[in-house]
Amino acid sequence: MNYFFKSIVLMAVLGGSAASAATTTTFHLGGNDGLSYGSLPSFFDLTQEGLTARFDARSIEGFTESADGIITGTTLHTDAHIGRYQGGAGVVNSSGDNSHTVDGSGWKDFIQISFSQAVTIEAISFGYYDYYDDFRLIFDEDDSGDIGLDDLTLGPIPIAFNNPYHGFDPDFQTDVFGVGAFGDKTCKWGYYYKKCSHDDSWKLKSVTVSFEPSVVPLPAAGLLLLTALGGLGLARRRRS
Repeated sequence: MNYFFKSIVLMAVLGGSAASAATTTTFHLGGNDGLSYGSLPSFFDLTQEGLTARFDARSIEGFTESADGIITGTTLHTDAHIGRYQGGAGVVNSSGDNSHTVDGSGWKDFIQISFSQAVTIEAISFGYYDYYDDFRLIFDEDDSGDIGLDDLTLGPIPIAFNNPYHGFDPDFQTDVFGVGAFGDKTCKWGYYYKKCSHDDSWKLKSVTVSFEPSVVPLPAAGLLLLTALGGLGLARRRRS
């Protein structure tokens, strides 16, 4: 009886379910897409380590923000298109947009990143930027499941000193966030001159996250183990 009891306990431990430790994965966003608005998708999906991430191009017309960082504006455009290039992913927000970067010229571009489960954001990195370029993080303040108007921004954060950027709260988990280029032209004085940048303009090169893989049930393994243990128990009883 003692042997059979131990066998059942072992079967429950091994055959019930299995969970893995936290997994860290990096989504690399480089590619060789075309520049035409009509030839690009509005989003693309990547799957790694069982986690799916969707990268969705968006832009805001008439962008403003409140003193506490809440986005306002006249229109959220969800019909922008996204491409993958040597320096990373960029946005083309209309047929008249000749840029293939995430930029703050005219409509303010951002990329919404959503995941198939909650993740901890570890790092993001950028390509095709200059010394004056900034980015902003956008979080789902209104808990709608999408990034857009009425959501919270953090920044501006200078890319030149934060690439890759690791400044995320390690205790914060989310299944959606955004990275945007909302800045206007900026100027800085040197010793004898003033140098001005264009609007923020860059490409999103990579996103690194960690997550807990879903619990994996093992019914077939449990059934096989139960059958084997039952056979062993029967043979032991016959010998005794």
